[in-house]
Amino acid sequence: MGLLALVALTAVSCRSEEPAEIAPAPTVTVTVSPSATPSVTARPVSLCANESSVVEVRRFREPGEVTADVDGDGTDDVISIYIDPDATPGCQAFLVAETGGGLISGVMRYDPAFGLTAPRLAGAAEVNGVPGSEIVVDMGAGASTQFAGLFTYEAGALVQIEVRGGDPNDLFAYGGSVGHVEAVDCTQDGLVVVSAALPQADEYLLTRSFFAADGALLLPLRGEEQRIRIRLEELDRYPEFAHSPFGGCPSS
Repeated sequence: MGLLALVALTAVSCRSEEPAEIAPAPTVTVTVSPSATPSVTARPVSLCANESSVVEVRRFREPGEVTADVDGDGTDDVISIYIDPDATPGCQAFLVAETGGGLISGVMRYDPAFGLTAPRLAGAAEVNGVPGSEIVVDMGAGASTQFAGLFTYEAGALVQIEVRGGDPNDLFAYGGSVGHVEAVDCTQDGLVVVSAALPQADEYLLTRSFFAADGALLLPLRGEEQRIRIRLEELDRYPEFAHSPFGGCPSS
């Protein structure tokens, strides 16, 4: 199943095989553009004709909310999820931010026919360097692994960040068991690190892949992957395993 695909571990180049030392994340300079002020008079054209009607009906609002500044205007917004179970599959779930300028919303890829749990808010973090926070949403789950999507404000809507060279559904796996452990977080240099550890003989092979944010895109840093042999109990020496998902990123 596409949503349960794990972070790809192939085609990586070795940078470290030393479990005794933590290899530093690569350093890059990323230039980003400031976000625009949301408009209350012109809602972007939606892929779902029912979006504008669903997000304005409180009975579709799911329990739980996150407070963060998503539009970058310096004031907190209230983020929630709206679900219409009777709507067309693929147009049932929407992420909504109540801002000072009105409602901002976006379609969430959710179809209960695939056996998925309904999306749940997991938090907010500043990931792409553009003013305003990104919203972390749990989009699915396996037996021991959660899969999170990352949403950002762009062009008047909340859109899911596309992960080039990552999971085909733009999801981030985190959690796991002794058979596999995954994590995702920000680095001190403003990158996103996606990590996965798989057992290999009496150790684990940890693969750390790095991505640079560009608005609503995460772009892979080719040739910057790290492969490290490590014991399972040593994984928490890497910040992403202690803070996943995105818990080590700046907060609004």
